[in-house]
This record gives sequence, C-alpha cells and structure tokens, in this order.
Amino acid sequence: MNTEDKQQGQATSNATEKHGSPLSDIQELVGEIIEGVRPFAPKTVARFPRYDLVETADQYLLQFDLPGLSRDELEINTQGDQVTIAGDRKRPGLGTGEHVRRTERVFGQFRRSVRLPTDVEIEQVRARLTDGVLTVTLPKRSDRTGRKVDIES
Repeated sequence: MNTEDKQQGQATSNATEKHGSPLSDIQELVGEIIEGVRPFAPKTVARFPRYDLVETADQYLLQFDLPGLSRDELEINTQGDQVTIAGDRKRPGLGTGEHVRRTERVFGQFRRSVRLPTDVEIEQVRARLTDGVLTVTLPKRSDRTGRKVDIES
C-alpha cells in the first residue's frame, strides 16, 4: 500500500469516526424524513380493538380492550356467524399551547367483526363493560352433544 492510499484510508476513517458510516448517515436521514412526514401520512387500518377469545366448558368469552369508552359509545351486533363491535374513540382535546409530537394510540371510528364458533347460542349473547374491558359472553348451545345415527337398510 503506498503513502497516498494510506492517507486516503486515514481520511476515510476520520470521516467515518466524525459522521458515522455513509449507510448510517442515510438511515438517520431517512428516519428524520419519515418522522417529519408521519403526522401528515394517511392513517393505516389498525386491528383495533384487540381481543382475546377464551373458551370454557359452556361458553366463549370475547374480551376487547376499550380504554376510555363508555357503553353509550359502543354498538354490538350479531348477524349470521359474526359479532361486530363498533364505536368512536374520540381524541382528547389539547390545551392552549399544546400540540401532539407523537401518537401511538388509535382514535376515530372503528368496526371489528369476529367470526363466531358454530356452537354459539346467538339469542343468548350478553355484553358487559368493566374498567375498559368489554366482555361479550357467547353461550354454547346445549344441543351440541352428538347422537348415534342408525343405518337404514
């Protein structure tokens, strides 16, 4: 390696130490651009509200996290083999001089449909909202036991 190559290598090394690698500089710049544009980007469809489906011997429980919502802000419907939860989660107002710098919470209208297991007694579905958790109780049909089928001759 000649002296000129060594000097150029030394200069590149010094530049990398001061500013990082060219790739990390580009990544940092792209990150800053994305953060600057994000407040103006269209909202993506979120899988909200999130839920758990729990099964017991005689029922299923759908448990939705819905913090900050009251029962008057929610609508629950069953149709066919689905239950649908809909509502509108309003963004809290900001005070004078306040502005949002970053948001991860989901606001706005939502609708979430869940396909029901085949053995649900639709007419007996109940719902309760407690401490921001909506629990939809889906009783199982009592006629879900099997029976012996005779073979015709």
